[in-house]
Amino acid sequence: MNYVIFDSTANMVDSFDREEEARATLAEIIEREPNTAEDYVIATINDSGHIVATISGASVVDAEQYA
Repeated sequence: MNYVIFDSTANMVDSFDREEEARATLAEIIEREPNTAEDYVIATINDSGHIVATISGASVVDAEQYA
């Protein structure tokens, strides 16, 4: 699996081998600019190159706040 952060214009921001790294990086991005939480997603991409799940930026921040 690959975990890719995309912005609201579908540009790839960064890519990771581990979901935890993607979540931590996205939380840092949103911490710097809190009003942008809804502008990002983490897409889980399988070995065939298909998106199999997405996580909204807002849910990453909420999860981080309550962890």
